Amino acid sequence: MINLDKIKKRPILFLMLALGLSMFGFFVRGDIRYSLIKKNIYPGIAIRVDAAGLDAFKMEEEITSPIEKIISTVGGVSEIRSISESGKTMIHIQMNHNTDLKIKSLEFREKIDLISSGFPRDVHKPMIFRYDPTNSPLMVATFSSQSMSQDELREIIEKTYKAELENIEGVSQVIVAGGRVREIIVACDAKQLEAYSLNLRDIVNKIQDINVNQSLGQIHSVRNANSVYVKGKFSDTFDIGNMPVTVDAFGRVLYLKDVAKVSLSPRDDDVGSRLNAEERVSIFIYNNHSADILKISKLARSTLFSNQKYNLEIQISQDESLFLSNLLESIFKVSCILLFFFTVYFYPNKNFRKIIPFYSLAIPLVYFFFLLILRLFRLEMSLAFLYGMILGNIFWVIFWLGKIHFSGNELYIKKYNLFYLVPVVLLGISLPILIVSEELFRFFIEISASVCFVFVANSVYYSILYINLSGWKIFLWVKKEHIPNRKYHSKVYDFIIGKALDWRKKTEESILSHEYLLPVSILFLTIIGLYSFFKSDFKFTIQSDKRDAVAFLEFPSGTSFSHTSQITLAAEKKLLEIPGIKEVVSKIDPAHSLLLIQLEDGYLPDRDFLATLKTGIGSTDDGFLYFASDDDSKFFKEMSFDVIGYDISDLEKYSNQLAEKAKGMDGVSESVLRYKPSREEMQLYYRPYKFALSDMALPDFGDNLRLAIQGGVATKYMDGEKEVDIRVRYAEEYRSSADHLSQIRIKNRKDRFVPISELVDTEENMVPQKIYHKNRVRCLSFSVKLDAGPGSNRNELIQFMKSYSLPEGYRVEMGERAEENFLKEGVFQKLVFSMSLFVVCLSYFAVTGNGRRTWKLFTVIFPVFFFSVFLIQFFFFGAFYLPFQIGLLVGIALCPLFLFHKYHLTQFLFFLPTFLMVPVLMLSDVSIISFVHIYSSLLIVVLITGIKLRMEREWEKKYGELDMILMGRKLWEKILLLPIVEEWKKRLRRRG
Repeated sequence: MINLDKIKKRPILFLMLALGLSMFGFFVRGDIRYSLIKKNIYPGIAIRVDAAGLDAFKMEEEITSPIEKIISTVGGVSEIRSISESGKTMIHIQMNHNTDLKIKSLEFREKIDLISSGFPRDVHKPMIFRYDPTNSPLMVATFSSQSMSQDELREIIEKTYKAELENIEGVSQVIVAGGRVREIIVACDAKQLEAYSLNLRDIVNKIQDINVNQSLGQIHSVRNANSVYVKGKFSDTFDIGNMPVTVDAFGRVLYLKDVAKVSLSPRDDDVGSRLNAEERVSIFIYNNHSADILKISKLARSTLFSNQKYNLEIQISQDESLFLSNLLESIFKVSCILLFFFTVYFYPNKNFRKIIPFYSLAIPLVYFFFLLILRLFRLEMSLAFLYGMILGNIFWVIFWLGKIHFSGNELYIKKYNLFYLVPVVLLGISLPILIVSEELFRFFIEISASVCFVFVANSVYYSILYINLSGWKIFLWVKKEHIPNRKYHSKVYDFIIGKALDWRKKTEESILSHEYLLPVSILFLTIIGLYSFFKSDFKFTIQSDKRDAVAFLEFPSGTSFSHTSQITLAAEKKLLEIPGIKEVVSKIDPAHSLLLIQLEDGYLPDRDFLATLKTGIGSTDDGFLYFASDDDSKFFKEMSFDVIGYDISDLEKYSNQLAEKAKGMDGVSESVLRYKPSREEMQLYYRPYKFALSDMALPDFGDNLRLAIQGGVATKYMDGEKEVDIRVRYAEEYRSSADHLSQIRIKNRKDRFVPISELVDTEENMVPQKIYHKNRVRCLSFSVKLDAGPGSNRNELIQFMKSYSLPEGYRVEMGERAEENFLKEGVFQKLVFSMSLFVVCLSYFAVTGNGRRTWKLFTVIFPVFFFSVFLIQFFFFGAFYLPFQIGLLVGIALCPLFLFHKYHLTQFLFFLPTFLMVPVLMLSDVSIISFVHIYSSLLIVVLITGIKLRMEREWEKKYGELDMILMGRKLWEKILLLPIVEEWKKRLRRRG
């Protein structure tokens, strides 16, 4: 691997190369993005189409179905869901993972363009954009002011901060929530308008005509030219009220205030925000997936706190970059203290001065070289890479230092033997775990790559630095043999090691006191490990590092803002009563709420605590609650089902039946409908002959009726530096009930007013508010919330849903790809995970070709693997999270080195890793708890491997070769078979 002769021949060349690579890494360090763990980007694309005047059925027939049909021909589409409603359709497309969403968006655009000519005339151009239902903000800033109302505060924030924050590179979206946006309402008197032969469209057109500034040209004189400019834009609400509308028959000017009331009113809520259940105005900043969150956070804070024109109180309620900054700081502290403990541990070593100084210089140089590699391959510095670098340095000290020696001041390296086997084994282990979990595979590959890189790079850099610098004057002290206070260090060291060796000797004597005690112990502990392994709850997440949780409350599409806000507020108040909750920030949209929950120190958002939060929140009415940091909460504790069919009334009936039956099953706490049921609405039936007799055009009828009921934005009004909508509609007394609707009169082409009761027939029917599709077929969904219990309840529920009898053409499917996740769970995953044992052995056999040693390796790692799982579960009660899995796999990959390099015969392997556990525990906080878990599980594997190998070696000295198969046969004969034979002999004697 390293040719010292070449380095010794041209030391300066190799030193310049090494320093040059590190220098380039130093210069590109600012281009490296840091991240915690690479998130799986939700492969979602959304298509939105607006079409005023079309009801839900027309939207489904003329817009939704054609689009679904054409986009289903595009490759990579996993699932298509759509919601058709009056005037709008939303199509959510879930793609296969690792699909290029940009390219697919272009393909969808091309496909839709092919059929867009067949759309109705009023259809707007379809909008195609990225879609992620679980997207959470990078930063949340909450504002308050003693002198401003919430509405005024929102206007100030939108005017002052929003545009600047949106211009920051890497920011994808900035949402201002809380307060209410103000608009000017022109509430018209229907009777007054009719008296002057005016309708709402006339008012809208008049406002649009007058609220403009126009340049009419120039007047030229002999010496100069003067521009003629008409200033017509409104300067205040008084100008709007005094706008002339028409002149009556007597020549009098009719002003807008004569037929309408002009007022500045808050618009209906569309997005709200609260801090600890109190109304606030907040800014939610979202980042691109590829953005550098540290840079974004720094620039955003500078923008927020540098502009204090209005003396606002600003509180940063959420900032993901802070956690990342704290984590990097903690990793730096742990690295420094580990180096210190290396120094303490090797202080009495005769080669101490020749190792530590040059190794200390190599660490930062290797780090910068690693940054250069990341930059060249356009990778980000992830949590796995950082942890791998720490572990790589520890492994280098443990293994590499046993392979170097000094003759005088000359450096020599022993043969590497099986060191090159480690990358092969690590690569082999990655293949089965790819089937188990993409998250586990990615993290394992990154941590393995960085471990191998640091191991090799440390060896090269140390050799180069020692050969070049050991002769410098400042390093002459390393050649001195005398080490101050070495005897005191040796006394302490010998005392601790002596006590540990005495305890080990007594334990070995007790275990080796009987021939069968060790084999029976190995067999018993292996069985316990197997049971613990298959009973453990595998979780492929690393969210336990964070001190916050992200919760989502989803409501049936079409749920009003007020209802969403009411249920969310109740959930916030219940959360604040739970011990351990420090702060709750909420963002409320119609039918969807985001809850950012910050925990007190000492609390982690693990599975048990999330279960406590769910229990504390309790029922959320028709809301669907799940946590982003709990990877199974959405799919298993809260399962969704789709009833597929064609008739909406039948779908509602069957969905209600299934939801009620599921609610009565054992282990089910609640069932929630995920759709808005049909409601009674007044339908207007178009009568063509009546329209013809009344000289009424259907578009004019629809336009005036919509303006009367909903109103319409005529134009914008500049209130200082902010644009305010001017909305025109009928006054409240003309549009508040069904009776008022029948009294509305529409102006025809001859300026006559005709009651709508003479134009259309009215009928009250049950009408669906939304029409839902799944993969181009109508469907309705409901969710079932399970109690925290065994998985058998989930299995029974799934079997019940699949076996429930429905008429032909109707069926039940598991929603949101839950079935796929369900099939991946359980025994199958664990069996594939355990295949890493065989991969280690096969990799060793493929490299060495030694079958006997391969079998020996298998007999070692098989019990070690499963018993280590038992110990990990014993010391760290709870789910078997991803960090434990990583430590277990890395430890098993190193087993060939422990076994065939005979490291288990030295004190070095036992005491150095255990000694290094002290600084890890001393400096570890919640930000690097995952590293503690990785190192702890790795240490357990190392110690169990060493103990087993040593005990077997001592046993073989006393009793001969240990063959577990032969020992098992002896035990069978002696313990089970022999008593049976003796019993039969006694019976035969009695008969004889």
